[in-house]
Amino acid sequence: MDLISTPTTVPSSIVDALASFTVPARPDQIGMVRRCLREFTSWLTLAPDLLADLLLMTCEVLTNAVQHGCSPDRDDDRVRIDVQLIRASAVRVSVTDPGHGYGRLPWPGEEEEHGRGLLIVAALATDLGEYTAADGAHTVWFTLGDCSALPSPR
Repeated sequence: MDLISTPTTVPSSIVDALASFTVPARPDQIGMVRRCLREFTSWLTLAPDLLADLLLMTCEVLTNAVQHGCSPDRDDDRVRIDVQLIRASAVRVSVTDPGHGYGRLPWPGEEEEHGRGLLIVAALATDLGEYTAADGAHTVWFTLGDCSALPSPR
């Protein structure tokens, strides 16, 4: 896992802390990212329910990136997770996959067992979005907390 310490989407003048994890696009990495994120946020004064939401949402978006944004035929795909604490009022998480996967999938039907991760994230997030870079990399981001003064993460 690589740890990077420079902001990628928000001007440094309003970023209080940043963690960036780059991991192999494998399901066994999700638990490790969860543990690293819990450790990174341990010094923050996040309410326990907000921390639980942050961990759940990050894992849901990361799972989608691994399952749908990466090709099962490649073993070199990597996923990047950026976490930003912004002016102690909001936390923004961005998950970027290489875009080698399946693209947008339809919303699940009532009887489907999978496919509700982004619905959960949308219900819990203060703000949520996605974009695709020129190289095809796909990013899904969400914000928890007061994001009224935050710039767009693009």
